[in-house]
Amino acid sequence: MSTLSSRKVQIGAGQETLIGEFLTRNPDDAPQLLFLHGAGQANKERAKPLAEAIVDATGLGAFLVDFSGHGESSGELSASSLKKRTHEAEAAWPFLADDKPLAVFAFSMGGHIALELLANHKIESLILFYPGSIRATHLTSRLTTASRQSFGKTKAGQMRQYSKT
Repeated sequence: MSTLSSRKVQIGAGQETLIGEFLTRNPDDAPQLLFLHGAGQANKERAKPLAEAIVDATGLGAFLVDFSGHGESSGELSASSLKKRTHEAEAAWPFLADDKPLAVFAFSMGGHIALELLANHKIESLILFYPGSIRATHLTSRLTTASRQSFGKTKAGQMRQYSKT
């Protein structure tokens, strides 16, 4: 494995301060890969080994972010909603390369957020791990334990990749 550069940044998103982390071979490179974690106790650290392996293998830079109430970011998990997380993902977008194809890697509930990003951004590839199916009632409601348990899940071990052709 080659030496990777890691740099953390703060991202203002409404009342919250999110923590993002760049992983690149060259510290001057803008990342082309965005990693979005799931709900519950998830955070950017869970995806970091995968991101490091992809950066090392491809040379593409990655950007991982903790949603509010997760990891190093401010806020309370109990105050989170899918709408709020979509806003937070939008706040992270300017940290990505805007002149190159982009890929979004999303886990569980992060898959819904990735799909929401498609409305406003050019995304070359979506890589979804265990994407949850979200009911319309979940979009603005707080992400409680009960609502997280009611999300539909794909079959265990299922992974889908969607690419524009």
